[in-house]
Amino acid sequence: MKYFISQHQHKGEKIMNALREEGWVYRKIEPDIALFDHNVNLSNPSEGRLIVKEYINQGSTIITYPHGATGSWWEDSNSHSAYNTIFADLVIGEGHKHVAEIIQPELDHYTIGWSYCPLKEFKKTQVKKILFAPIHASARTNALREEAIDINTRVYNALIPLSRDYNITVRHLNPLNTIGLRYNSRINFKAGIPDGSYNDIDNADLVIAEGTYMYLSVARGKPTIGMNQHIPIRPNHKLIEYKVNNWDKYGEYMAYPIDFDDGDLSDLIQKASKEEQIEWKKLFIGDEMNNRYLSDLLKDLRKKHLS
Repeated sequence: MKYFISQHQHKGEKIMNALREEGWVYRKIEPDIALFDHNVNLSNPSEGRLIVKEYINQGSTIITYPHGATGSWWEDSNSHSAYNTIFADLVIGEGHKHVAEIIQPELDHYTIGWSYCPLKEFKKTQVKKILFAPIHASARTNALREEAIDINTRVYNALIPLSRDYNITVRHLNPLNTIGLRYNSRINFKAGIPDGSYNDIDNADLVIAEGTYMYLSVARGKPTIGMNQHIPIRPNHKLIEYKVNNWDKYGEYMAYPIDFDDGDLSDLIQKASKEEQIEWKKLFIGDEMNNRYLSDLLKDLRKKHLS
């Protein structure tokens, strides 16, 4: 079988490696399966990506794979409407599948498991080292939505007094002033890169984050505190007109159960260090991706498309 995959950062690497190990051959011309992390055309939202159309014309079966660990929440908007070119959608876990069926009921969604890192079991921890990963802004423009700047600032301000009791590191992808932070000599700072690395997570006792980095922390078995889990998600572009349509149907379902705004930060640290969020992890992390299962699934989807 021949496949093509449009890479988004490192997100499709494990899928690509899995198919190679199962004997698939990478081809840019006329592949059986063409995998894309999304089909959004920001320049013309009423149409899909031009590269997707190219592969449709080549007779390929078009399938989307996870753009990130948080699922394709951005599809829940009238700003994006070009779904009819996608044959099937791959998601991480059963929780993602439930949300995807609400957002895109016209598509068939299939769970493939977790592929971003090896899974580790949760262990109760005496917290000494806290890693704070503030919500990152656009890599190109450093633009960041107001509610993300607000939560970054509030978490940071709550952490500073705790630096007497904990070793606190801030892992940031943008200049501090663009994401609502400022330098403080009592805090350690580390410039990160969006490469999927989880070494900083492994070196911490507890992580405060949102998005894919929060999911990575849970997957690595770390006590975790989420951020902005109870408000609608938005992108950092087109903020005025952007609105999610069905947040009331899935927002609380997908929210990580321990959120910064749930109470006093010291109390949340103790709670997170002792209580694993088992059901959430089962739904939104699940089991590690199985190479053979993925290969067989894509072969079956190809047959179904041709029939």
